[in-house]
Amino acid sequence: MRKIRTGDAKDPLQQHPELAGVVFREDAAAPLTDDDWPQTLRPQFAFQEAAPENMDRTRLLEETRMSATVTTPTARTVADMLERLGDIPPQRLRMRPLPGTATEQDVISPPDGAKPTCELVDGVLVEKPMGYYESTLALVLVELLAPHIRQHDLGILVGEAGFLRLAPGLIRAPDLSFVSWSQLPGRKLPPGQILGVAPDLAVEILSPGNTEAEMQRKLGEYFAAGTRLVWILDPETRSARAFTGPEEFETVDEEGTLDGGEVLPGFSLSIAQWFELAGPRGEEE
Repeated sequence: MRKIRTGDAKDPLQQHPELAGVVFREDAAAPLTDDDWPQTLRPQFAFQEAAPENMDRTRLLEETRMSATVTTPTARTVADMLERLGDIPPQRLRMRPLPGTATEQDVISPPDGAKPTCELVDGVLVEKPMGYYESTLALVLVELLAPHIRQHDLGILVGEAGFLRLAPGLIRAPDLSFVSWSQLPGRKLPPGQILGVAPDLAVEILSPGNTEAEMQRKLGEYFAAGTRLVWILDPETRSARAFTGPEEFETVDEEGTLDGGEVLPGFSLSIAQWFELAGPRGEEE
């Protein structure tokens, strides 16, 4: 994957030296011990054995979630946390509630009522960096996808503020998600504000605040939870990558076409058309 605009420094202190030594504790003079860190959940999935080819997909996803290994974060400083979250810029880190203590309820109703949308990762609220142009591209994709999904009765689309629970304590909000009817018992939309399934298709549209390490982490989470296809669109290069696994992908340039594959049979999308429908964009000043 290309180097995204905010950089991909392995040591976040190279980008943010002012954060060295900062810890998540009011009595910062005291060293942290293992017991100090909240028991938040960081999913690190390890599967014991391959599933039979004829295994029902709903059952497979459920057993996958049940067999996941979850470990406790060991970050001791802000720099450690930023690195674990994907070397994200510190301004995307929400400090209320205290990092490491956030819950699903904080995602739904942030304590300070602030926007934009936040995801829940390792007990931390992480702001989505999506701007108006990325949102426009997402809406154009909805216009293109929705008729095909309705015509073939495939499932539902979930927008950029739609929360999906990929694992306990892990809430993501892709810029656009497709969820097939096979994941929704009785073809009914479940109650609540967080959908407890992984998307069949997750679409991420890169913003200036995204990092390479962050997207790599998201890819691992999506596929571990049962996602079958991920599209990552890069507005800067006007290209996309279609992932069928965390490291299996095809690069599609502006002259190429994205294919829905087994997830969206019969659907194809011209990258050029996608950007054309979003409208011409001027040069940055």
